[in-house]
Amino acid sequence: MTPYHDAGLNEDQTEFNKRHLATMLVSSRALKKLKEQDWL
Repeated sequence: MTPYHDAGLNEDQTEFNKRHLATMLVSSRALKKLKEQDWL
């Protein structure tokens, strides 16, 4: 999924972008931890 990039976003699009970013951060941290523990 791709976040919205337009300057005039409505509330739903802004909320989607916030949740998208939070999900990306969680998944990145999880993969980093797995790599540090030699699981991947």
